Order: sequence, then C-alpha cells, then structure tokens
Amino acid sequence: MAEIRTVVAPVHTHDRSRSISGRRPGKFQRKELGVAKFVVEFEYNVDRAGRESLHPAHAENLYRLAEKGVLLLGGPLVGENSGLLVYEVASREELQRLLDEEPYVKGGVVAEIRVREWAPGKGSWIAALNRSETVPAGKETH
Repeated sequence: MAEIRTVVAPVHTHDRSRSISGRRPGKFQRKELGVAKFVVEFEYNVDRAGRESLHPAHAENLYRLAEKGVLLLGGPLVGENSGLLVYEVASREELQRLLDEEPYVKGGVVAEIRVREWAPGKGSWIAALNRSETVPAGKETH
C-alpha cells in the first residue's frame, strides 16, 4: 500500500469570546466542551471507477458518522479527483482515528489528506442553527 501524505495546517489560537463586531458569537460558533470542527480533503490516486469496489463501505461509514453527529457534511469536489468532509470531534487525535478507519484510506486509494481546523462563524446555516437553539420546542414558525 502506498504511503498517504497528510498535510495539517497550523492552528492559530486566539480569544474567540467576542467577534470583530464586539458581539458574543452564537452557540454554534463557539468551541464548546472541547468540540472542534475540521475540514478534511481527500485527494485520490485513482479515478471514480478505481474507487468503485470500496464505495459501499465508504458510504456506509459516512452515513454512520453522520447519524452520530460526527460528520457534518461530505461529498465530492466537482471537476476534481477529491472529496471534502467536515467533521465535529473532540480532538485532532479522535479525527485521526476516524481517518485511519476510513475504507478509502484503508483501501489505499487516498494519495493525500489535507486537514484544517475550522471555526465557522458566518452564513445562513450558522444563523439558522443559532435561531433554532433559541426557539423553544413546539414554538417553531414555518
């Protein structure tokens, strides 16, 4: 099996208790109880047809992680031989354990893995999540 190159971006820490505007960030934006979000890019060393035999196990793994709330988003990058995944885990070490068990990684079809810790703070998804956390159950408006 070929060696996989893992690229990890340096993590810069700073006080995130207030945003640039001076307002406190919403719950989804904060790094709570040791939970971090990571953006992971897989660059494949084979085309889609070369991954076909491993795809059912890969998809099942991603569905399982999504059901557990660990995988937030995932899918292929259009026009590229790579995929992008967003994980929410307690630590970089936990993420590494998940990546080590990924069927595409174990199957040797991933040439490079790029990992970056991500602190989302803006956008319609963030606003919707923050709103849903402040509305009491049964009081949602549609």
